[in-house]
Amino acid sequence: MTIKQALRLGTQALEAASVPDAAWDAALLLSHVTSKPALWLRANGFEELDPAVYDRCNALIARRATREPLQYILGSVPFEGVEIAVSPDALIPRMDTEVLFERTVSRLTGSEKVLDLCTGTGVLAIALKHRFPSLTVFAADKSEAALSLARKNALANKTDIIFRQGDLFEAVGGERFDLILSNPPYIDAADMLALQAEVLQ
Repeated sequence: MTIKQALRLGTQALEAASVPDAAWDAALLLSHVTSKPALWLRANGFEELDPAVYDRCNALIARRATREPLQYILGSVPFEGVEIAVSPDALIPRMDTEVLFERTVSRLTGSEKVLDLCTGTGVLAIALKHRFPSLTVFAADKSEAALSLARKNALANKTDIIFRQGDLFEAVGGERFDLILSNPPYIDAADMLALQAEVLQ
């Protein structure tokens, strides 16, 4: 089995499951098990693939074909210079998260006290602290499971974040902030019927 053949079979399996960007997902999954960049795999398609490696990749392809989010299978997502572990305990950082991050950055000098409300994975708080080490960053969430994930992400990225648990502003009591940002679940129930299966997980 060559790399090219494995990619073709993986792509076909994902296309059959109506997975968007099937070829790219197949390449990313093979990249994950081989530790080779996806573009390298495509450029070296005629190299032989170890059967055990193919089996591991095929198992991941099968998971993706159930429409399990790619990010959950890979275990993490890169975001603005940090690597963020993801799980079903919090929403996956997406494009709108990047937009909010950039707009927040444009308003900061680097010495402010900031609150990330409904922090989820902690991605915004961690990325901001990574960009501006002098910030004082609080991150709050109602979910203890989400906060546990966020704490692990902060530790992994060596960022000092102050975490608080509670429902919205109850989590931070009488604290005052120079800037508050939030990217909570916001999709209307009626609109969820039109979403891709991955987004619903």
